[in-house]
This record gives sequence, C-alpha cells and structure tokens, in this order.
Amino acid sequence: MIATKETSKKEVPNCFCEEELWFEFKSDDFRARREQWNFDRQCERALLAKGVNDHTIPTDAGQISLVIVGAISLAFTGKCYIDFNSIAGNDKFDIAWNALWRTTEDHFRQRAIQKEKWQSFEAAMLRNFLPRHYHTPPERPYYESRFEERWNINYIDSMDSIGNLRISLIKQGLNDFKYLPKKIRSLIRKSSTCMQPLLNKSAQQLQL
Repeated sequence: MIATKETSKKEVPNCFCEEELWFEFKSDDFRARREQWNFDRQCERALLAKGVNDHTIPTDAGQISLVIVGAISLAFTGKCYIDFNSIAGNDKFDIAWNALWRTTEDHFRQRAIQKEKWQSFEAAMLRNFLPRHYHTPPERPYYESRFEERWNINYIDSMDSIGNLRISLIKQGLNDFKYLPKKIRSLIRKSSTCMQPLLNKSAQQLQL
C-alpha cells in the first residue's frame, strides 16, 4: 500500500480476484472485445498526447506511470496520491496501481459510472494499469500492465533514460481525442493539465 492512513477501506484488487472486477469487460464477442480494446487505447493515447505532447520525459514505463496516475488523482481529488520523494526501492507499477484504485474509490465511484459500463475513462484507465499475470515462459512468470507493454513497444522514441513520445503517437492521440465523447474529453483535459508539473517533479526526482 502507498499510505497506511489514507488507504481505501476496500482492499486493492488484483488480477486474481475471485469477485468480478467492475471495470473489466467480459464478452465472447470478438468484435465487442476489439471495440473495448480500441477504446482503452484511444483514451490512453489521447491523455499522453494532450498531457505530454512533445515535452522531454523519462522513458522508464514505471516512472511515467506514476506521473499519469498522479495527474489523474490530483485532477479529481485535489490530492496527488504519488509521493515522488519516497519511490526509490519500491515497485513503481504497484504504487501506481494502488494510487489509481484509491482515486477511483475516493472520487470516481461517486459518479454513476456503472451506467456507462466499460465505456468510461475511469474503467479504461483501470484496465490499462491493472498488473496482469503472464506465464510465458512458464519458468519465469511476471506481471505487466497493458500500458507498460504498449509503452515499451509503441510509445517512446529512445532507449535512453530521457526521450520523447513518437510523433506518430502524438498525432494519433490528438486525433483520438477529437472523436471521444464530450465527457471523456473533459476528463482527459482536466488530467492533462496536471501532468506537466508532475513531469517536472519526476525529472527532479530522477535528477534529469
């Protein structure tokens, strides 16, 4: 957990939860699953394009996860659930996931998002950042979020410690933003305005 005093009363879930996670999308319809998959990526790309754009950023997926989740929590609760001064030696993805879940419990669940089912910004971000268990190869199982996988393969233009988003991603993300529902555009815009100060704080923490 991130902070013992402010931890959500509800236990932070993982991919092994026996109870069905409210934000997960279950369907045997391939076209419906593809629609959900595309929706999640559109939200993710739009948030990066609006919040990061052409700024120089840390290329580490864990570090940028903290920035994104910190911005979301700050935008909608008025508090940043990421303490950049106490990250060293801790699992960044676990910290990000815990903070994102706390954000949804403390704020987002106050909205009637259940009516929107999986087509909400909140649900998309939870699906994108949920650490998922992979077991290939069997002798070396690991956890990886969908965001982490896409970040390492598709999003960044450099293998150095600092770099930029790929220009093609920025263009695609800005285009995605235009076609998302108005309510989601508002949520992304609000989160993106909080992202640059946290990118600066992250850079200072890494002494970039």
